[in-house]
Amino acid sequence: MEQLLQDFRFAVRSLRKSRAFSAIAFVTLAVGMGAVTAMFGVVDGVLLKPLRYRDPHRIVAVLNRYNDRAAFPNLTGGDEIDINAEPDTFEAFAY
Repeated sequence: MEQLLQDFRFAVRSLRKSRAFSAIAFVTLAVGMGAVTAMFGVVDGVLLKPLRYRDPHRIVAVLNRYNDRAAFPNLTGGDEIDINAEPDTFEAFAY
């Protein structure tokens, strides 16, 4: 325990002598902690928490496919009319 206390005193003395290094170390730690907190917030909100919809396992994405080459996520007004024309296709439809 005495050795730990001596090491702590030495660390404090060293940081007092080199204020620029101490400031840079403090700012680096603060930015790192802030970045990790922000990333966790995004991952938690997007990947870990369930969606706030009733029956989220029933949500699907509809894509336009042309000639089996490219899929386009944007639907046109005509596409919406065609999808809504089939009454049993979807319960609800939104962009």
